[in-house]
Amino acid sequence: MHISSLPGSPGVGGLGAAARRFADFLSEAGFSLWQVLPISPVSSVLGNSPYSSPSAFAGNRLFISAGDLSDEGLCSDSDIGYADSSSAADYSAAEQCADVCLSAAWKNFISSRDEFSELREDFLRFKDEESFWLRDYVLFSLLKEKFGGKCWTEWPDLFRAHDESALVSFASEEHNSSRMDYLAFVQFLFFRQWRKLKDYCHIKGVSLIGDIPMFVAPDSSDVWANRNIFQLDGAGRPLCVAGVPPDYFSETGQRWGNPLYRWENMESDNFLWWRRRIESSLKLFDMVRIDHFRGFEAYWSIPESELTAVNGEWVSASGEKLLSAVKENICAGDEKLPLIAEDLGIITDGVRALKDKFGLPGMKVLLFAFGSDVADNPYAPHNMCKNAVVYTGTHDNNTVWGWWREETSAAERLRFRHYAGESGEFDAAFRMAHLALSSVADTAVVPMQDILGLGSDCRMNTPGVGAGNWKWRMTNDEFMGILEKRSPIVIKYRELNVLFGRVNKVF
Repeated sequence: MHISSLPGSPGVGGLGAAARRFADFLSEAGFSLWQVLPISPVSSVLGNSPYSSPSAFAGNRLFISAGDLSDEGLCSDSDIGYADSSSAADYSAAEQCADVCLSAAWKNFISSRDEFSELREDFLRFKDEESFWLRDYVLFSLLKEKFGGKCWTEWPDLFRAHDESALVSFASEEHNSSRMDYLAFVQFLFFRQWRKLKDYCHIKGVSLIGDIPMFVAPDSSDVWANRNIFQLDGAGRPLCVAGVPPDYFSETGQRWGNPLYRWENMESDNFLWWRRRIESSLKLFDMVRIDHFRGFEAYWSIPESELTAVNGEWVSASGEKLLSAVKENICAGDEKLPLIAEDLGIITDGVRALKDKFGLPGMKVLLFAFGSDVADNPYAPHNMCKNAVVYTGTHDNNTVWGWWREETSAAERLRFRHYAGESGEFDAAFRMAHLALSSVADTAVVPMQDILGLGSDCRMNTPGVGAGNWKWRMTNDEFMGILEKRSPIVIKYRELNVLFGRVNKVF
């Protein structure tokens, strides 16, 4: 469940009291893991997708808890905004409330030097420790404001080219310097609150799983500031873009539009950008899922001029060298990297070999298990291995009840009934969760929508559909229901987690 799906905060969920109370629920129900989507900033232009962010390093300011800032004296209750009971995320409302609250916090911070002296030292330390990405991100954000939100490839030449002398001159102007400090302060607040939540989760015996998208958005500070590691032309436009080829689900494939990496250039500095990216994530999470892991072995390269993904080609990547560098420089040569390989879709022997070489667990989705040949289906529990992460479904799938009611054939429903040992009326979502938790896979993940038994109107994302995604939130009634220590959900899931040895499991 993503942070945005928590109730209470204006517009979208946040890192405050509701997040800590959700960790209480997880602990009470015997869950030892909480997996979230990327926590980076989102853009309304790109549908508020956490997989299309202006930064691979920055945090989403909309998640900053105004209530926690008020408790610290950084803002007042009047700055917080309204308590939201909506069951759908409202990113526009969240932005408006965040602007008021964060601006007030900044004004109080800079005007009360004695009161926040310790916080000021922490802020200066944060700017120094995160300098690898922070300066470029705040400059990028400020320049986006200055040029009316235009893509960086449309900026004046010197700014588009990331000319250092032009950037130094721009940053030295008093208004710009103050605004940059504010934008950095917002990031400081986000990461400070995130680490507070992480510490609280650990006290409750709950570990956090994060998510790293394989590719980054073309209009991002990462591409603008690191053009040498992306396949771009002289003006900064992608030469080729990422996607996947035509398959059973799409006759024209998927053209994602992300710029591709220049792997040979990344090798020259031992994959510094990727190493810093993974290192940054592992400060925030106990384990990280690598989205589209097969892109580490080979990626589908589509000429930028092509409107579909049909006319592309597979090109080899340097994933083995990268993961070796990560293992040696970040994980001190530990035998097992704290990474999960998202290996869904058409996976080759080369991808499997790369995953196995580094001992990475792959993903098994139970919604895929009940096609025509369950006996040999790799997603069926009896065919799983221990080194795997099993899901009832992911953020890209329907909920179990949505799948059951709208996407299955009579034959599939019958196979699922036989496999689960059910004949009459039964709870499809709970039975699927039971199969996941009882499997031999070391790790099992159940989407919150399935724990609550919700339908397709509550799915998080429908791939290939540009609007209406990333909006699901728990209602206040649903949230208060799971917080009761003797609630049916808490009781039945704790029984399962105890039964199958998944309580407070440590990686």
